[in-house]
Amino acid sequence: MRPASVDANPSCPAGCPCDLLGLLHGPHRVAVRLVMILPSQRGLPASAIASLLGCDPATVRRWIHRHNTHGTSALCDRPRAGRPRLGSPALSTRVRRLLTQSKAWTIGRLWSTLGRDSSNNLLFRYAVENEAR
Repeated sequence: MRPASVDANPSCPAGCPCDLLGLLHGPHRVAVRLVMILPSQRGLPASAIASLLGCDPATVRRWIHRHNTHGTSALCDRPRAGRPRLGSPALSTRVRRLLTQSKAWTIGRLWSTLGRDSSNNLLFRYAVENEAR
């Protein structure tokens, strides 16, 4: 027999400090935009979708409009104005190639191996990006 109602636990079952609303507005923005589109296709109004996701109904309508006019590819972030990222694709490739070697890499070791032509913060960012791949 099915339970009368099932609610999500207020805390994460894995014990990690998950912030579900933070995840919705963080790196998973495209997934949230898809979640806005799917209920809309089933006839749910923008105000109801907005209350479920904790955002403004105008935001939901904006993403539905972008999806209707440009398709699913329009749900990704557009390029933003501002200073371009430091570094180059060549440096990223060099860091990726070094990280594939079976060696205990530190940021200092990367910095000295690459000829000290970049900052430690930049090398750390490239190392984290390439480690996630």
